[in-house]
Amino acid sequence: MINGVFIGYGEFGQSLLKIFDKVSSINWYAVISPNGNAHPKSSTKLPSNVLQSDFIVIACPDPYHLDWIMLLSKLNYRGYVFCEKSPVTNLNQLEKISRIENLKIYYNFPLLKTPLSRLLSSKRKKIGNIDIKWVHNLASKQKYRNSWRSNVNINPFGVGTSLAVHFIHLSFYIFGKPTSSNIQYLNIAGSGSAPDTVNAYLEFENGPCVKIECSYAQLPEKKILIEKKQSNILLYNYNLFSRIKFNFNYNKINFSTKNRKFLNSLFIKGNQKSVKYFMNGVKGKVKLEQDFDVIYDTLRVLFE
Repeated sequence: MINGVFIGYGEFGQSLLKIFDKVSSINWYAVISPNGNAHPKSSTKLPSNVLQSDFIVIACPDPYHLDWIMLLSKLNYRGYVFCEKSPVTNLNQLEKISRIENLKIYYNFPLLKTPLSRLLSSKRKKIGNIDIKWVHNLASKQKYRNSWRSNVNINPFGVGTSLAVHFIHLSFYIFGKPTSSNIQYLNIAGSGSAPDTVNAYLEFENGPCVKIECSYAQLPEKKILIEKKQSNILLYNYNLFSRIKFNFNYNKINFSTKNRKFLNSLFIKGNQKSVKYFMNGVKGKVKLEQDFDVIYDTLRVLFE
């Protein structure tokens, strides 16, 4: 049986742990949680046999990822590490993880494992513009006001590193490094000190212009609009999450009201695929591959 350690047992951590348990049979040495009693194997510190574990999951709040990564590097941990995005929350931390060479880390960017990624990759030479809007009203809730997400001192780029980073990273992965970028951080709701809204505009050489709006301070809306260059063809029609059909009679695809199932399942399905891929790597069935340069370039654009 595979042995693991899970770090972080908040709302997201609990859902991610369920995915791991569904994907593979795992003996958890410990589940690290702040209060130490949220899980049958809860602990507030790493177990003594941590170095014997096959893998470790880092799913605690983003600002604390670097602390765990540096500790595992210091311990010369030889197993695999699954680290949730964003791996770091500022430029100084980014430079530190870029110098770590003794850990086998897989940084989880689940959109790479979705039909959206496959669609963009297969049609990337034909795409002219992409307009992404992913907003909801988390900033109006008490749990946001009391959380690390709303505190600019520990989460200086706010929704940028917790949500927008997914779409920016996907754009970099598919289209390469942009020729120009403009990222604007706003605090609209005022219910915390960290940015609750991010507007990003990316231009790629011989590729599309990508507009991304992510916010915790608006009424819920999810939209992905993909337009074709010199429109006379495009790819439309989404039926099931696992199967996208294309109809070349339209000049744009609009994944919005007609594709709610697709949009609502995007991150869930992506995380499931990502965890399965990682666990196959732990088991030696596949060689885990990831381009850290793309992650580095994505975060550097966010932080500068």
